[in-house]
Amino acid sequence: MQVVIPFYMRENFVKITVLLPNSDWPLTYEDWLKKTETGEKGVKLSGNQPVRINVEPAAFEAWCKTHNQPVVRTTILAYCSFVLASGIIAAKNN
Repeated sequence: MQVVIPFYMRENFVKITVLLPNSDWPLTYEDWLKKTETGEKGVKLSGNQPVRINVEPAAFEAWCKTHNQPVVRTTILAYCSFVLASGIIAAKNN
């Protein structure tokens, strides 16, 4: 089974943390990346396939508005699932 992994490019990391300031973000991009890669390994070990979905802050915010969803960290998984299912952007399989 594919499991979406929200992924942020280095240049979008600060933007997403500003967009979602009440979330418990790691202090640096490097710390976030390490935590994300550890999560991906766990997904693989469980027999599933992690699929990175690049989250661009402006696109995520627009999707939330269009779909009447709150701009909160938990909504990112719904956004990523939508992106994967609709094929809006190419997903990177890990």
